[in-house]
This record gives sequence, C-alpha cells and structure tokens, in this order.
Amino acid sequence: MNFENSKVYFFLRNSVLYGMLQPIWRFYYRRCRKRAMKLYACELLENMKQILDKNNILFWLDFGTLLGAYRDKNFISYDCDIDIAILYEDAERVRNLLKNSDFCLTHEYRVGKAGEVAQLSYKYKSLSIDICFYHKKNESMYCYLCSILPGVSIVNNRRCVVAVAKCVVPCEKFANINFHKLIYHAPFPTEEYLAAHYGPNFMIPDSKFDYTKDAPNITNYAIEELAGECIYNG
Repeated sequence: MNFENSKVYFFLRNSVLYGMLQPIWRFYYRRCRKRAMKLYACELLENMKQILDKNNILFWLDFGTLLGAYRDKNFISYDCDIDIAILYEDAERVRNLLKNSDFCLTHEYRVGKAGEVAQLSYKYKSLSIDICFYHKKNESMYCYLCSILPGVSIVNNRRCVVAVAKCVVPCEKFANINFHKLIYHAPFPTEEYLAAHYGPNFMIPDSKFDYTKDAPNITNYAIEELAGECIYNG
C-alpha cells in the first residue's frame, strides 16, 4: 500500500500535524517521485501503450508529459508523474483492461450527481500515471480536473469532496509524435493545444507554473454548483 493512500496519511492530513510536517513530506515525496521518473517513466509508457494499442483504444500524451515530449524531447526534469488522456466513451473499458495488469489503481475522481469518472490514477512500480477522460465537441475537447481542498475531511478513510474545474482545449484531429523511440498520439495543432494548457509562452520552461492557478483554459466551479469526489482504492 502506498503511504499517500494509507490511513496514516489520511489521519495526518486532517490533523494539526499536517501543517507542521507538510514541507518535510513534500520534499521527501517529490524526491522519491523524481527518482521513480528516471527509473520507470519510459517503461511505464511503453507498457501502457501496449495494452491500449492492443485493444484499439485511442490515447494521447497530455499535460506535462506532452509538453516535455514536444518542447524538450524528453520528460520535464521537474515533472513527477505521467499524464495521458483518453476519450470518455472508453473510460470503463480502460478500467476493466487495467484490472489484471501491472498497473494498480490508487484513486479516482468522479464529478456531479451521476458520478461521471473524470480521472483514474494508477501506480506502476513506484511511479504514478494519471488518465484524464475528455469529451469531444466539434473541434475542441473538454475534461474535468479535480483538486482536494485544504481542511476537507476524508469520509470513512476512503472518500472526500473535491473542487472541480472544466478544462477546454482545441483539437481538430490527432497527429503522431516520436518520443523515446516510440510513436504516440498528440492533439493537432499541438502548439495550440499546449498554448491552451500553458499559455503562449509554453516553450519557456517554468518550474513554478501552477496549473490550478495559472492555466488560462480552466473554469472553476463552486462546490454548490458542481462538486466532485475522490475515491481512494484499498
């Protein structure tokens, strides 16, 4: 079991100790994640690609993983996880396919009263991969991004309410991008897609970029308007 999904972590997050220990924990955790990126990033992506390609599921590199592939021709040095995206219509197929794989579901985000799945997060060895699910609409797409609010309680040690934001990106079609000797999909025009996510200066590295605050393409919802839920696994 991963510490960030354990009862100890849930307890600390909702106690006065969390504020005191948070800087130390973040430093240690980020260091561990960066090491995992160096060790397993290529292996993780290749294995995920094999599973999804074998089952004819379209997926593409997204967020920091796409930015690194396009701008740096490598994983971003300060990135700590892998991001891919899939169309919402394939969400349940993906979940079922990964049940008996080397990918372990750690948590998922669901949105609205119907509990629409917005993101599935997995561990491969000690590295995380986030899968966001997009809805296609004409020449654009949108997905929902979720974030845990400070002070929000974990219900029954496995669920908590999260804030929701809508993320909109342009996408006419998909193109190929060569990344670490393998061919992946990327939304096209890729420049416009990345500019939507990160702004017009996306080609300039910015380790302080905070997507929840700095991204130009998100609309934040009040909890009363649209709420989400984070469900932890095991």
